[in-house]
Amino acid sequence: MHHPSPPFARLLLAVTLGSIVAACSTDPEAARQQHLNRGDAYVAENRYAEAIIEYRNAVQRDPRSGDARLKLAEAYAHENDVPQAFGEYVRAADLMPDRADVQLKAGTALLLARQFEDARARGERALALDPTNVDAQILIANAYAGLNRFDQAIASIEEAIRLDPDRSTSYANMGSIELVRGDRARAEAAFQQAVALAPGLPRPHVALANFYLATQRPDEARRELEATLTAHPTDGSVNQALAFLNLATGRVAEAEPYLKTAAASSTDASGALALADYYVRTDRTDDARRVLDEALARNIGAAGTIQLRLAGLDVVQGHADAALSRVDRVLADTPSAPEALTAKAEVLLAAGRRADALPVARQAVAAAGPSAAAAQFILGRVLASQRAWNEAIAAFTQARQSNPRLVAADLELGKALLAAGRLNEASQMAQSAVDKSPRSGEARLLLARISVLQGDSAKAATALQAVAREFPDSPAVQTELGLLALGRNDITGARAAFTRALAADPTRLVALANLTQIDLRAGRPADALARVDAALAADPGDAALLTLAGNAAMAAGRTDVAEQRLRAAIDANADQIDAYASLGRLYYQHGRVDEAIAQFEQIAGKDSRSIAAQTVLGMLFESQGQIDKARARYERALELDPQAATAANNLAWLLTEQNDNLDVALKLAQTAKSRMPDRPEVNDTLGWIYHRKGLSSLALPPLEDAVTAQPQNATYRYHLGAAQVAASRHDDARATLQQAIDRGANQPWLTDARRLLASLEP
Repeated sequence: MHHPSPPFARLLLAVTLGSIVAACSTDPEAARQQHLNRGDAYVAENRYAEAIIEYRNAVQRDPRSGDARLKLAEAYAHENDVPQAFGEYVRAADLMPDRADVQLKAGTALLLARQFEDARARGERALALDPTNVDAQILIANAYAGLNRFDQAIASIEEAIRLDPDRSTSYANMGSIELVRGDRARAEAAFQQAVALAPGLPRPHVALANFYLATQRPDEARRELEATLTAHPTDGSVNQALAFLNLATGRVAEAEPYLKTAAASSTDASGALALADYYVRTDRTDDARRVLDEALARNIGAAGTIQLRLAGLDVVQGHADAALSRVDRVLADTPSAPEALTAKAEVLLAAGRRADALPVARQAVAAAGPSAAAAQFILGRVLASQRAWNEAIAAFTQARQSNPRLVAADLELGKALLAAGRLNEASQMAQSAVDKSPRSGEARLLLARISVLQGDSAKAATALQAVAREFPDSPAVQTELGLLALGRNDITGARAAFTRALAADPTRLVALANLTQIDLRAGRPADALARVDAALAADPGDAALLTLAGNAAMAAGRTDVAEQRLRAAIDANADQIDAYASLGRLYYQHGRVDEAIAQFEQIAGKDSRSIAAQTVLGMLFESQGQIDKARARYERALELDPQAATAANNLAWLLTEQNDNLDVALKLAQTAKSRMPDRPEVNDTLGWIYHRKGLSSLALPPLEDAVTAQPQNATYRYHLGAAQVAASRHDDARATLQQAIDRGANQPWLTDARRLLASLEP
């Protein structure tokens, strides 16, 4: 039986413990060692997250402890936190200048960070400490290669070989440098020599196979790897190399067994992460989650990275809140971890919280450094979602410079350049993506879309048909084929393609809208309405779909149905500007403006806080030329909600047309832009206000966006042409203004457009 301690015993115990704590608190060295010991114990149990906490505590006790810094760096490396590991390796090397091994670790980290000159200096330091150090020579050689100083790189590798002629890895490094330099024959000879020196080791064979794959010789790569696998059936590097070879050559299903073997044999999390990524790629998210959960349970390191991968799965499965909570837990342990910050920005973007995502993405770039491809890439995506094309282009450009193999950066950069109207540059990026990933349907689809816009329909057709042969059921491919056929006035082909797109994805709005128009023009309103009704039944609350249904009903003469659906669209999304415009047009076309005003006055009377009622009333009064009444209604809508985008845009336009307080108009237009960044009406309003204020350099991007979105709108072209004149872009202005004049018969601005064009004549 356990008896409680008598009071004096408890007092003695408390005093003793207090003395120990006091002693530790006054002896930093003892406290540092205590944290180091606990960290070492956690490492022995593969509990790297806990070890990081202890090692950080040790560093706080003694910031100049090189040993603590080194152990912290190694723990970060096990957790796949590369930026944090990089920083600690460098600090450890600074604190232990006489340790060649630590200089080499720091140099390797600097090499991975592409800081080649600093990496070379660390290698030179290690070599000064140990002139026969082969690893130092190899580090120096790789640094020289990164600096494109290939003669010096080869000289360093040759010295490494002289120091240890039987070392296989030296030849493998020489092969890599020769390959980058462009001498394939010498590269192949070096890789084969690496194999000859260590025929029983798998890694030289993997390096040779990678060389074969890099030089478009996949069959030889496969033979090399399969022969090596016979001797090393469970080796992770060989199995992963075979898996990646199968993925690269389109044999996706055959990759799985190799990835499973690699995951089972791996002593760290790399194999599990690769297998989970494969399952995500093949839409097997439940399998990916199972693999990641098992990796966490096995406690094999990289817990933070695994949690971030699970957060990605949460997003894919529609659980954005769960994903955000998971990422925030990782950030609670490592507040400035670039990988976690990048993941958080991606989760916020997926949840539609673009404004929240932007500062997090910028924080990720700041934490990772400007050369971090992943952080720059997500920053570019966030900026692109806000149509900040110039900034997005800069971010994607930095991402692809930091990681030239990042095909996604080429793709997104191509899309951003396309959106900015820079077709030739967009075509170059799309072609780069195709060259790097010839089997990428998305890259070839982008290239075809650009060809259409460049007027090269033959090139576009060839590209699209090739993609369609490989991805016949892709709704994106079929939609593009439909648009191409429509541009050629091939109505039968367009109908077939759009129908096929909808069969694969009934929610694809572009295909549905175009097919609806084809039916209506062919005098088949019943077919058009039936198709839209079927889509609406699957998603009855979608504002864009309700607007399409309302427009289809209006075109079919079903005024009552059109009115009902357009009102439902406004109720579903108060920023659905197309629904407002269509509803106003319906009333105007049927001479029901007074009736509509009375009806919406009644609605506003019953619901004094109805933003939609006030906005529609403003539009109706505006259509009658009752500008003061229209302004009053828009102002009332903005009193109810200062972020009411449609009211803000329309009021900004009225103020601009009346030349009344352009500063207020600008703020209103900026409000509308923040809520509806993709709307051409909003971009046109904002750009025109900038132009009227004499800020033509700011006017050009939104006006270019408006013209890109609606190239047939003559008014948008006139506004852009006027801004181009003010910005002294005379060649562009001539073309833009002439196009506006050609398309703008009877427009009130036609005289001014002709005047501006005449002013540009030499």
